[in-house]
Amino acid sequence: MRKIQLTKQGYEDLVQEEKKMQADRILAVKELQRAREMGDLSENAAYRVARSRLSGIDNRLRRVKGILKRAVVIQAPLNGFADMGSRVVIHDGDEEREIVLVDGYESDFMKGKISVYSPIGKALRGKREGVKVTVITPTGQVTYTISSLT
Repeated sequence: MRKIQLTKQGYEDLVQEEKKMQADRILAVKELQRAREMGDLSENAAYRVARSRLSGIDNRLRRVKGILKRAVVIQAPLNGFADMGSRVVIHDGDEEREIVLVDGYESDFMKGKISVYSPIGKALRGKREGVKVTVITPTGQVTYTISSLT
């Protein structure tokens, strides 16, 4: 079974999500019981909605538990090379952006968490501060300079 590498923050976020989903599940079960008591289940829209909500919660909860079961918390490398867990500041000539290189399970572009398996992640992985990398993105070819690396 493949281990899933998570940053410390990513692991803690999943643990919190699991706790929240457990609490949400208790409420969803109560809603389902109330809807079931309303009578005929074949024409009970509230029952179908409550059952669907509980099913969605159960699916997400199973997924989060599976990830946590296989999770390994990683530390950012201290060897001066960008790798999983590294905070990298990149500059494209116009703007500077800070990103964290993470596994695909933790990636969230809007939060600055870039998968090491993405085009940008692949280009940055193994590079040092001051190095320029060229990446082909959906908007075209972009050259980034690694401004800092921690």
